[in-house]
Amino acid sequence: MSDIATLEANLGSMVASFTSGLAGCQTELAIRTLQAEYLGKKGQVSSIMKELAGLAPAERPKLGEAVNRSKLAI
Repeated sequence: MSDIATLEANLGSMVASFTSGLAGCQTELAIRTLQAEYLGKKGQVSSIMKELAGLAPAERPKLGEAVNRSKLAI
């Protein structure tokens, strides 16, 4: 189980990684493929969402907000 600060840091680096990967995309298909790697059913954001279950109930809303901000950025 990870703590919330680590998970939020992972989200931040994930958005940065997506942004740098986006710079190399030349086609719409490449962009959509990159988005799927992050937002898809088995994507990186989904793996962090699974960590919500292991957090204390008081911490869940804070991480949920961070996940939503990351999704919007991606």
